Amino acid sequence: MKKKLTICILAAAMAMSLAACGDDKKEEATTAAKETTTAEATTEEATISGDDGDVYTIEDQSDDVGIYELYEYESGNTKVDHATLENTGMKGSLALKNDGTAELNLFDSPIENLTWESGKLIMAGSVNYDYTISGDTLTLDMTGVVYHFRRTGALGTAAEDDEKKTTAATTASSSGNTAETEYVAKHGVYTIKYDESIYRLPTDDDWVGDLIPLDDTKFPKLYVTSLDGEDRLKEELDAIDEVRSKDSSAVEELTIDGHEAIIYKSNEDFLGYFYCLVIPFDQEIKSSDGYYSQINAVYIYGYGETEDMIYNDTIKNIMLSVDIDESVEKAAADAAADAATEEQAKVDAGSAAYGYGKSNAEATGNCSLEVLKETYAWQKDAGSGLTYEEFKEHFGCDGAPWFDVAFDNERHAYKWQTEDGADFLYVTFKVNDDGSETYSSCTYSTAVKGE
Repeated sequence: MKKKLTICILAAAMAMSLAACGDDKKEEATTAAKETTTAEATTEEATISGDDGDVYTIEDQSDDVGIYELYEYESGNTKVDHATLENTGMKGSLALKNDGTAELNLFDSPIENLTWESGKLIMAGSVNYDYTISGDTLTLDMTGVVYHFRRTGALGTAAEDDEKKTTAATTASSSGNTAETEYVAKHGVYTIKYDESIYRLPTDDDWVGDLIPLDDTKFPKLYVTSLDGEDRLKEELDAIDEVRSKDSSAVEELTIDGHEAIIYKSNEDFLGYFYCLVIPFDQEIKSSDGYYSQINAVYIYGYGETEDMIYNDTIKNIMLSVDIDESVEKAAADAAADAATEEQAKVDAGSAAYGYGKSNAEATGNCSLEVLKETYAWQKDAGSGLTYEEFKEHFGCDGAPWFDVAFDNERHAYKWQTEDGADFLYVTFKVNDDGSETYSSCTYSTAVKGE
């Protein structure tokens, strides 16, 4: 959750630049409207047309109001262009609403309860971020990191938004449709059920959220998504442990659809009260569309302005309704089994040809993260000429031969890692003529380096 909040803060900063340059345009439009007003219409307000074809009063809408999407960004000599963002699925958006509120989302990390004024986005009521707009491009410079957004659409007035909510609520009520409706979560890995008298699916007018409340004063937006990658899952589990250490009653462990699950809550977030469900998978799952290959957990969450708004049976029942696609799980299990078989084949072939080097067939290389960090720091300071035996002494165990990368007559590579494989230090040695092995290079996870 810490990483998510950090990204949220960056996202908020990015969003702040969307509102500048509106005053001059507004004055010009107002002046033009006054000059062309007939005697018959002198009391009418000047109007402008939004990108979606709707007409708004100039008093109701600044030129900056609209929806913006992250197009590209740059930091120093490094530039991440639009194609790279598209290919990696990295998305960012900002919505500036004409009621003075804003919503920002970067990389699936939404920030709500923001406000804005021309040229500024205001977070938590006190942190201001400036932005500039040229044409349809909004540019934000945050301490050397420059973000570029593109306008993608206009937003309705606050009155129109209220009218849509009222219409949706009335429709649901008049139809008597309170049955549970199935919703297919992102990537097609699981489904949930929701009550149509309380929630609806998002439309083009909704900037963030997967389930939108008909009455946003009683229920929060919900985000129905996934945790992608082992690092992201580990980060969330660490956050849960931190919450548990402060208040064990805030974490509930239970079984959902045959899987061990965790529901936890926290009110330490500046966004409000946080409620979240995590269901880790036994192995990474590939999405039905084949694009996402590292789905490691079900992840459903929401923020509420009050405890009653988020911590209630309606929200919990949605979380409890998770139904994971068995066929997707089976495919993932089969793929994991195939990968294990392939890995074992490499081990068998490598050991048959070259033995196990200085190690042995039973070696796992498992050790703690602290040992990995200490050994990395030691080898960095010790210089060249270090032997396998010296590394083994620091690690406290033999390394597992790394046959699929480097294991032949000239090089031997070994793996030392935490038991879950999340952090590692892989070391390659040069095989000398006398049979000794001396340090050549290493590969490590970010945590091992201490970053």
